[in-house]
Amino acid sequence: MVYHVNPSYNLFFSDAATIKLLTSYSTAFISPSLYQLFSVYGNQDLQPETNKTFEFGFESTYKDWFKFDAVYFDRVEREAIVFNNLSAAPWGKYGNALTTIKVKGVESTIVLKPLNKIKVNLGYTYTDKNAESDYIPKNKLTSSIEYAPTTKAFISLVYKNVGERTGKYYDASIFSTVEKQLPSYQLLDLNVNYKLANEIVTLFGSASNIFNEDYEETLGYNTKGRNIKLGIRLQF
Repeated sequence: MVYHVNPSYNLFFSDAATIKLLTSYSTAFISPSLYQLFSVYGNQDLQPETNKTFEFGFESTYKDWFKFDAVYFDRVEREAIVFNNLSAAPWGKYGNALTTIKVKGVESTIVLKPLNKIKVNLGYTYTDKNAESDYIPKNKLTSSIEYAPTTKAFISLVYKNVGERTGKYYDASIFSTVEKQLPSYQLLDLNVNYKLANEIVTLFGSASNIFNEDYEETLGYNTKGRNIKLGIRLQF
């Protein structure tokens, strides 16, 4: 059985500003896959991964131009399914981790509308964990500026800064799982849309990874360099 409780309380409310307290407590599980159970590396004694998450925070607004929210989170994960390369089977098999993974941190976002045609979004997440998992960085920053000069035109500039993370991969030369530190990286993307007078035709363009950053999200998988895309969208 899993459940999710999510109460909230309006601490302050007026025509100009609001402050709301919110909290949640939830449980979840991930069942092992058929491959993890019955393949040559499988283990039919696998238990499902389970986790419990607690959150507490607030969200606030001021008129139509300011919004700020911040949430503290605390997650405990047990019985994580991992590959044990030194156990039985040809070169190892799946098993449940003995270590309980604890992750906690703070996530916050700010939305500003200093002018009617401009919107600024800022987001920051700090994560502290006792074990490396899922390529989660300690620090992650995202931001964007959206500009709509007319009702038919839209321009956005998106920036992302991802901190150092630790990844794991299986090194066949030494028959062992190896940890590798992945460096931080920064990405800047540009998006432009323009609707013609009849609004049936939309011209769009984008430039992703403008500075051609060389980076890795996941060990062993390529990422795109600078990409430019132009197109036309028809909607009848």
